[in-house]
Amino acid sequence: MRAATGSLSTAAVTRMEADLAWFRELGAEERSWVGMIVQAGVQGFVDWFADGGGADPADQEVVVQVFGAAPRTMAGAVDLHQTVDLIKTHHRRGRAQRPACSSSPT
Repeated sequence: MRAATGSLSTAAVTRMEADLAWFRELGAEERSWVGMIVQAGVQGFVDWFADGGGADPADQEVVVQVFGAAPRTMAGAVDLHQTVDLIKTHHRRGRAQRPACSSSPT
């Protein structure tokens, strides 16, 4: 699964570009920030999975790991509704990719 981290992140961003018109309208810098958050989220999931899935997802450390990747100025570029869209799109993409990753060693 660790080997698939980059391709999962890329696939999620590609899906966002295809599905979310407002995402396509973001500037390159803002899309890059979103990509960093997606990559941190995928890496956090892989780490959680490798550790047996026992960590509490509401744990502050998890939140900081994922959203700490974003610069503060991103808060003005992406609103709450858009953030929820990003999470849903990323989650759907991850679920779609899960069968391909589950056969790969971690």
